[in-house]
Amino acid sequence: MNTLFVAHAIVLFIAWGIFADIGIIIGRFFKSINSYLWIHAICFMIVDFSTIIMVILVLVMGINGGNI
Repeated sequence: MNTLFVAHAIVLFIAWGIFADIGIIIGRFFKSINSYLWIHAICFMIVDFSTIIMVILVLVMGINGGNI
């Protein structure tokens, strides 16, 4: 198994399985905290950037490696 695909799975699990849930929970239940919107936005920026970077890496490595 290619280590890039394993890293892709692990990073996106952490992004979508942990940071997205934390962002949703912060946005829904912690509105009493002054900086809840910043925490919510940072969580989803981490999700967005990690998704974009990992998808591009897998596509580039897949095209070069002949897996696509």
